[in-house]
Amino acid sequence: MLRRPLIGIAVCVGLGTWVGVVLGGAQIALAGVIVFGLLAVVGHVGKYETPAQFALYLLLVSGTAFLSAWQQDQSLSALLLDRGLVSGCRVELVGRVKSDVVDVPGHYGKEDLRFSLQANQVSTDGGAYRVSDIVRIVMHGEARYPPVYGETWRLAGRLFRQRQRNRVGRARYTLHVGLRDTRCVKRTDSSFLAWCFDAREHAAALLSAGIEDSPDVRGVVNALLLGYRAQLPPKVRDCFRHIGTMHVFAISGLHVGILCSVIVFVLGVFRVPRTAWVLALTPLIITYTSVTGARASAIRASAMMIAYLLAPLVRRRADAVSALALAAIAILVWQPEQLFDMGFLYSFSVVAGIMAIVPLFDRLLSPLWSGDPMAMPEMVEQKGWWHNILKAILRMLSVSVAAWLTSAPLSLYFFGRFSPIALLGNLLAIPLAFLILVTSCLSITAGSIFVVLGEVFNSANWCFVRLLVSGMQALERIPYGWIDCERIPFIGVVVWYLVLVSVVVILRGRQARGRKSDLVGRKGSVF
Repeated sequence: MLRRPLIGIAVCVGLGTWVGVVLGGAQIALAGVIVFGLLAVVGHVGKYETPAQFALYLLLVSGTAFLSAWQQDQSLSALLLDRGLVSGCRVELVGRVKSDVVDVPGHYGKEDLRFSLQANQVSTDGGAYRVSDIVRIVMHGEARYPPVYGETWRLAGRLFRQRQRNRVGRARYTLHVGLRDTRCVKRTDSSFLAWCFDAREHAAALLSAGIEDSPDVRGVVNALLLGYRAQLPPKVRDCFRHIGTMHVFAISGLHVGILCSVIVFVLGVFRVPRTAWVLALTPLIITYTSVTGARASAIRASAMMIAYLLAPLVRRRADAVSALALAAIAILVWQPEQLFDMGFLYSFSVVAGIMAIVPLFDRLLSPLWSGDPMAMPEMVEQKGWWHNILKAILRMLSVSVAAWLTSAPLSLYFFGRFSPIALLGNLLAIPLAFLILVTSCLSITAGSIFVVLGEVFNSANWCFVRLLVSGMQALERIPYGWIDCERIPFIGVVVWYLVLVSVVVILRGRQARGRKSDLVGRKGSVF
């Protein structure tokens, strides 16, 4: 049996983060750190192991709560509340452009620019103050030199509080500015970010070679591989959202895994030892995460992959569950408000559900592809090629069911949408997304050497994208495949997960007892 202390630590960090962000009180949390720290030391010195461990867990909760509450005090919401400012007040922000700058239709037939700003300073009539928060920017008018990802800008305008439900911890704000109230302070605050942005644009140009007359296809490819979600055609975006397959456009384990597989193949050709893989892959993973915008799903997948690759180097067995817990700890310590972010909740809940539920299906379906373990090798019937195809389809179906069971309550809570058709949609979307990603990687690699070769792979991608979009549109037309309904309350999400966890625990217990009885039966048959 594996011991996984990181799971307990992750639970404590999550609980402390919730306490710090929702309840606040950095001074009280700091007092808890001191008290429980002393209790843990006294219990350890006095050899009271159980009280010492309990105090250590409470120390971890209090420490995380203090860190989260302290960061919450640096937020824009805390500053506005402290200064008595209301929504619609005029402020000046200084910060770094954190997302792609997107052209959207504005008022009077003009285009507006929208992007996210990592604000680090806010100025009001009372003076300038340090903050740390993400603000949505709407820049009205056609800018001659629009902001670029990684640049530092000074923006003045009216700040409004958003009324959204996708985040329950920290309020989100939108700053509306005019072109006269904007000024670029610094073109790039990091040569690495500038290089990442240029590399992303160069990759997008290579993926467009030969299919320039198909902007919808280019939008899907760029969104899948490079995270350009704004380039998705609105009809395609709505189609994927209705079916419940929008997750394929989130940079996640599928994308990071394919990228690492290509490099691992090259390392295998040159017989590089597995202990050195992490040294070669970590810079590549970090770069890809930065290039695609460093969203929650990408950070989770990257942290898991690095932790998984690090295991052989430190002489430990790789464990996906511990890697997931370590990724959650790293993200929450770095950005506590991610605990209430929709992308964070979707990413971690779905991956945890797949890890917990898919083994149950594997055990249930194993008689279909495994023979009698007691039979002689020469008596075992050889399986045909169809056997491997059936096994892959059943495994993909089990993953789709597990992902749907864990994501359905979140979809009902955030969007009020119930999409049973997602069970079939994932069977089509995931394999085609895999083909598009692999072909895109080959296109960038070959196109960097010979443009003609890149155009060949892009033409293949054109076919895959057309097949993907046509299939999703066909599924969207199925009656009652997706239903818009009232959003369920938060208690409904809690009840759903409690029932799901209870069923998984009961089934895993039954399967464990079944394995023990099978083992006893086999020993008896031998003797």
